[in-house]
Amino acid sequence: MEFVDIKFKEASCRIYKFGATITQWKVGEKEIIFVSPKAIYDGKKAIRGGVPVCFPSFGPWEFGPQHGFARITNWEVVEEPKETESGASVTFRLTDSEETRKSWNYKFTLDYKISLESDKLNLEFNLKNTGEEDLSFTSALHTYFNVDHIEKARVSGLKGLKYLDKTLPDIPTNTESRDEVSVSSWTDRVYLGPAPP
Repeated sequence: MEFVDIKFKEASCRIYKFGATITQWKVGEKEIIFVSPKAIYDGKKAIRGGVPVCFPSFGPWEFGPQHGFARITNWEVVEEPKETESGASVTFRLTDSEETRKSWNYKFTLDYKISLESDKLNLEFNLKNTGEEDLSFTSALHTYFNVDHIEKARVSGLKGLKYLDKTLPDIPTNTESRDEVSVSSWTDRVYLGPAPP
């Protein structure tokens, strides 16, 4: 399968055209992104791990595959990799096709810009409705981080958000009260909406 590499100083990133899936982000020798050793690169199944693009659905989807079709579709490179004084970037594009309209009958252009700095990775979505009908969709960058010691990991910026706790019966909706969220036991949560200002 085809991929694109971008590099800036000691940082590097690899993105497969299949799914526009980031499978590697390294700063020096430190691998930031996790990809399962069971990942299959056959252009048929989604790559297991990395940063898959979920679109036009995040989660189960009545019209097609879970998490939508973006992660199992070949994207085109519309802005070739380029390096500037402050970083490197590449832009991928997914447009509607006869195949996508079989499950989601809308016209669209989705641009996905990946920008690499010395110690940052910026990911930017730009969706344009190219048809006449209003679009309804959900999306996510379903990121798998490589964590050395999960018991030491903390996530900030979630306080005040509602979330679904998929480890409990009936999957209740709760509100996050902690400034820093840690993982001390089995956890399967979906945080809803953007972080409050």
